[in-house]
Amino acid sequence: MSGIDWGDAPTWAGVMFAAAAAYGALATMNSQRRQLSEQREFINRQMDVLALEHQDLGDALEARRRQQAQLVKFQYDLIPVAGTVTGARHWRIRVHNQSSGPVRQVSVAFGTERPTRAALTGKRRDEWVEYDGSVVVGDVVEVLGAGKAGVFYSRAGEREELTTLRPVVNFLDGVDIAWTLNEFGLLTESTVD
Repeated sequence: MSGIDWGDAPTWAGVMFAAAAAYGALATMNSQRRQLSEQREFINRQMDVLALEHQDLGDALEARRRQQAQLVKFQYDLIPVAGTVTGARHWRIRVHNQSSGPVRQVSVAFGTERPTRAALTGKRRDEWVEYDGSVVVGDVVEVLGAGKAGVFYSRAGEREELTTLRPVVNFLDGVDIAWTLNEFGLLTESTVD
């Protein structure tokens, strides 16, 4: 064996430095890959949390949207028409706004028929005509104030005929969303005609 060939030493040193640099680059890439994987995991967890928060906010918004409408209630009964002896009856629907704000365009449909008259109960105004201790306002109550009630009457008819004309209440809430409330208490958002 002979001595070291110093002419090859710079080449070997370059190879050693290149190998060390390659190892460092590989270690850095692996570290970055691991960090990216952790970041993806973190972002996915954040997206899951944001999706849950979005769902909760959506549910809260829907609850707030429906809050006033859910406080509008109605009672109904089939009563004899006053002053008749024929046994004629009509529906009497009492719509009560139990919310803290007014609702508008309150109307009742009896099947496909409109009511013959609607009346506000409680405080009277001079320009309205009185009827049976209430205030007649036509077939639509334009504004039904907080805590107020409106009474709607169907046309007169025989009991068997009228029982097929089931009452449905329509109204606009405080933010002009149209709602329909049926006799079973089912509240649905509706379109304005």
